[in-house]
Amino acid sequence: MTTILLIDDDPDIQFVVRLLLESRAYKLRIEDSIKNANRALRDFIPDLILLDIMLPDGSGLDFLKVLSHIEPPINVGILSAKLGVELPAYPAKLELIRKPFSPDHFLFAVNRLIN
Repeated sequence: MTTILLIDDDPDIQFVVRLLLESRAYKLRIEDSIKNANRALRDFIPDLILLDIMLPDGSGLDFLKVLSHIEPPINVGILSAKLGVELPAYPAKLELIRKPFSPDHFLFAVNRLIN
C-alpha cells in the first residue's frame, strides 16, 4: 500500500486530502507542523510527502533541505495558494499543487508524483 505523509496545519485541507486519498486506498498520515513531521519521519518513510509552504513553525520550502538528505529521496508535492512560488533544486520529483485545487487536479498530481 502506498503511504503518503501530509504536512499541513489547515483542518479543511486535511479533511479534503484524507477524503480523496483514503477513498483510493492510499495510507495517509497527517502532521500539522515541521516538528511533528520530523518526529513522524523517524518512525516511517512515506512513498510521497505533500507539504504546505506556510506552517506554524517554519517554511515548507526550508524543510525541503532536510528532506533532501533522506535516502532514497522522497517525491514531494508542494501545496500553496501563493502565486510566483519558485521551487528549489531537489533530488526527487517535486511538483507545485496550487490551493485551492480541484479533486481531479489534485489526484492527477499525486499519481504523477507516485509513478
